[in-house]
Amino acid sequence: MKKMFLFSVLFLIPFSIFAQAIGTQAPGFDLNSLEHGQIKLSDFKGKKVMLWMVATWCSSCLAGAQTIVKNSDKLGNLVIITLETYDDAGYPGPSIREFKQRILPESSSMSNWLWGSASQDISAIYNHSNFPDIYFLINKNGLLEDIDDAPSATIGKI
Repeated sequence: MKKMFLFSVLFLIPFSIFAQAIGTQAPGFDLNSLEHGQIKLSDFKGKKVMLWMVATWCSSCLAGAQTIVKNSDKLGNLVIITLETYDDAGYPGPSIREFKQRILPESSSMSNWLWGSASQDISAIYNHSNFPDIYFLINKNGLLEDIDDAPSATIGKI
């Protein structure tokens, strides 16, 4: 009986934690990016996208960003949209612009990496549990391919 309960609980966790399910259409959104002004997720149809929600005070997020930079040659044309979680997951931290500056100084940028802040609506859709370090891989057809955290530990999946 205990094994069946444990299996049921573990099986249900992914569906209760995340608002979106793997294999479903990624919900669209509009946001104001630091680099390109107003963008929409649909602007990247036909490209693989990593939507990464971070808290700017999060050391795992900083390590993940540094890992992405170190592995940028292996990521190909992946579009990376990094969004500061709404209200920085409830804790004070630097702005997303300052966080980006720590990762990619002015003299060094990756044109396929966009930065911005998630609105309350975007956070409700993608990160309603307010995790400080979570990413969604969206395939070329706009379907959610994977949900994970800590790119520094999971770079091989990306």
